[in-house]
Amino acid sequence: MSTDEEPVHQFCPIGDTSWCKYQKAVATNSPSLFKHKTTVPIAIMDEIKPITAELSAPKLMKKCVRVKRKTLMSRSNRLFGSTTPKLLCGWSKNIVDIAVNEAIVMFNDGMTGRIRIMKALGFKMGNFTVTSAFKANYARIKNAEIKSRSYTLEARRASRMRKKPRMSILQN
Repeated sequence: MSTDEEPVHQFCPIGDTSWCKYQKAVATNSPSLFKHKTTVPIAIMDEIKPITAELSAPKLMKKCVRVKRKTLMSRSNRLFGSTTPKLLCGWSKNIVDIAVNEAIVMFNDGMTGRIRIMKALGFKMGNFTVTSAFKANYARIKNAEIKSRSYTLEARRASRMRKKPRMSILQN
């Protein structure tokens, strides 16, 4: 984590046109005027680091890479995209690993996975947090069950066929 005492900006673009405010300050010879905003307490970062290291082990990551079904990949990519901005230039590998691990947790366990992580980190959650997490997870599972039913699949295929232009008719 980058602090005023130990700035960590080696992956940020250098120069006064950089999106990194610290690198802009360095380019204008005023790095002492830049103050880091600490959003995550160091104690929490110290707790998160071993968890992310364990979750980003190459052995576990290989299991995720082996997923062959297009729908699973698009779902996991959508989850990853929702946890990270589109511009990843200048980001450290740790930040990307955290985002990937978050996407994996959401893909496998949904909101209940987040609740378990927050409990492991010692967060105290209110009743509304837990209730809304379980409701979101229930809705996610129900939606997946509906989409996986054979008649739903057939209806979606039929709908796609109706929308698709009949190229074979045009070619004859």
